[in-house]
Amino acid sequence: MTVMHATAAGTLRGEIQKMAGSVFRHEALRNDFYERWTTRPLPAEEVRVFAVEYLTRTIRTSEMVALSVVNTADRAARVECVKNLFSEYGGGDPEKVRTSGLSREPCWRRNGWRTR
Repeated sequence: MTVMHATAAGTLRGEIQKMAGSVFRHEALRNDFYERWTTRPLPAEEVRVFAVEYLTRTIRTSEMVALSVVNTADRAARVECVKNLFSEYGGGDPEKVRTSGLSREPCWRRNGWRTR
C-alpha cells in the first residue's frame, strides 16, 4: 500500500466513524416518540398511528426511485438508482417486492386482533 492509499484509507475510515457517530445525534433518534418507542410499551393506538404513517411514507418508495432514474443526468448516480430499484423490486422475484407484504392480509387480522 502506498502512502497515498494509506492516507485515503485513513481519511475514509475517519469519515465513516464520523458518520456512524452522527447517527445517534440525528433528529430521527432524538425525539419524544422514539424515546417512548425504545423505553416502554406503547398504547395500541400510538402503534397504529405510527404504522399508518410509516406505510404512507414508504408505500411509494419504488415509484420515487424510478422517477429518480428518469430524472438523474449523472450516469453513476443513475446506476445506483437502478440498483436500488432492482432491490426494491425483489431482485426480479415478484414475491420479494418490498411492498408485496404490505398489501397482504394485515397481521392484526391474521392474529384475530380487533380494531376500534
